[in-house]
Amino acid sequence: MEQYQNYINGQFKDSNKKFHSINPTTEEPWAEISAAGKEDVNDAVKAASYAFHGEWSKFLPQQRSKVLRTI
Repeated sequence: MEQYQNYINGQFKDSNKKFHSINPTTEEPWAEISAAGKEDVNDAVKAASYAFHGEWSKFLPQQRSKVLRTI
């Protein structure tokens, strides 16, 4: 079974709380996913705000597009 963690501020972060994603065709779980708690969401918002107002805001749209497509 696939396992996915939260990706916050350039790092993968595991969570104590997880949930299964169900394949609608087979109705079987195919992945276990870390659930983001309040602290995780706050950390992600802070990281995104810092990134946006930092170097990211100086990138041209074409440069941003290239980075996002790579991710």
